[in-house]
Parts: sequence; structure tokens; C-alpha cells
Amino acid sequence: MLVANRNKGMTRAYRRAPSRCPLRNRPEQNLADAHIANVSPVLWADAMDIDQAAGIIQTWAAKLGADPTQAAVAFRPDYSPSSWPGDNGPGLAFDSVGEALVSATDMSATSKAVVLVSLHKTAHLVFEVAVEYDRYYAGAGGFSVMSAVTPRLYGGVGVNPNYQDAYSTQSLSAAPSVVAMAFDQSIAAPNQVAIWKDAIPLTPLTTSGPGAAGNFPADSLYIGARKDGAGGLERPFNGVMREVVVCASIPSDDAIVRASRALAYKARIL
Repeated sequence: MLVANRNKGMTRAYRRAPSRCPLRNRPEQNLADAHIANVSPVLWADAMDIDQAAGIIQTWAAKLGADPTQAAVAFRPDYSPSSWPGDNGPGLAFDSVGEALVSATDMSATSKAVVLVSLHKTAHLVFEVAVEYDRYYAGAGGFSVMSAVTPRLYGGVGVNPNYQDAYSTQSLSAAPSVVAMAFDQSIAAPNQVAIWKDAIPLTPLTTSGPGAAGNFPADSLYIGARKDGAGGLERPFNGVMREVVVCASIPSDDAIVRASRALAYKARIL
């Protein structure tokens, strides 16, 4: 079914797939989705929309944007209707070996992006990618939402030596969280990366790099790992994801907070 959302005079539509989740028909669920739609995603994928039996998943049908998919069987994550700890509901489990879904979302027309993701870490390794565009730091550029071994949240934008990164002030605990990061190559370092955790803005603990400039390169979004530049994957995420939202612009801080709370409500975090 197509559901229209009017935002700033424009009409957008997103797909509402069938779901066995009892949240789907609640008025609060519709309000939460409206707050998420208000940030104008170019990609929006929700595990509550998946309608298949438990097992590996090839394609995550997106509400908006190009469906994240994986052609290689060995690189596909696992779907479970009961793997999300917030409500024992649906989630996608990524292992620490290397699994990723790729969305053919070209963001080369912009220098700004926001990523929101509800995630649950099951172990903390070094620099695990939750969501990345292109190949941050080591490739042509792009941006990345990661967790670090501390465990802390880590975000970065650009390519070495023209990059900026930031570590969060808060640890990424064992409890599920909603993480939001904004990346803006149109402004000067050290303000190119902003971080929210569970709808709370965080002042970066540390930042480094002189900053990036210009638009992002032409590429795709990777969920669960990053491409290694040789046809494989690296920096794999170890944990479960419930929902991923990516924007090709930066809405207001208030809109980001409302969208973060909406993801948290749907994931039964807050």
C-alpha cells in the first residue's frame, strides 16, 4: 500500500508492507512513521515490514528508496521475527565474519547526510560498520556510522587526508539503542560530524582530521559492513538491526530528535 506524506509542499510516498507485528495497526505507530517520513529519507528500511520465515535474507524491502540486497549467499544476514531484544520482535542479525546488504542509493548530488539506525550490539570489536556510504577514509570518500572497541560510537566523513571523525562521549552499552549521525562536508571541521544516542545530542569526546569538502562520490549504501576495495567486505557489524533511515540532507535538530524518538518507540527502547 502507498501512504502519502506531505512535507514542505511536496508529496512523498512510502511502501507499507504486510507485517505480523502487532504494532503495525496502532495509531502511535502511524504517528511514529510520520515523524520519520518528515526527515525526507532517501532510504528507509524497517524489519517490521519483512514478511518471510526466519533465515537468511537476500533483499530487505524498503519503505523508501532502493531495496538493500545481497547477491552473494555467503554475505547475507539472518532475519528472525524474534531477534530484537526491545520487544522480542523482528530484526536482522549480522555476524562478525562479514555480511552486508547494499542499497543502490547514489548520493553524489549532495554533501550532506543523516543516518538513523536502531541497533543492538552483541559484541564489541574494532570499528564495526553499521551503515556506510562508499568507503570512508580508505576509498573515494563517503561517510560511516561505526562502533569502536571502547565501546563508543564513531562517525567519519571524507577520505584520508581530507576527512573528519568523531567519537561519542557515551559508551554503546549492551542495551539496544537508536543512533543518529549527521555528516556535513559544506561546513568547516571540527563540526562536520554530529552524533545523537537515544535522541540525546552528544558533544564529541574527540575529533580529528582537517575536514572533507565537496559532494560525496557516486556509490552505494552498505548496511552491516564496508566494501574492502577488492570485491569483499571488511569491518563487519556484530549485532542486530531493526530499522535504518538515511537522508540526503540535514533536517533540523528537532526533526532528528523526533525521528530518533520515533525509531526508539517502534523498537521499544524508550
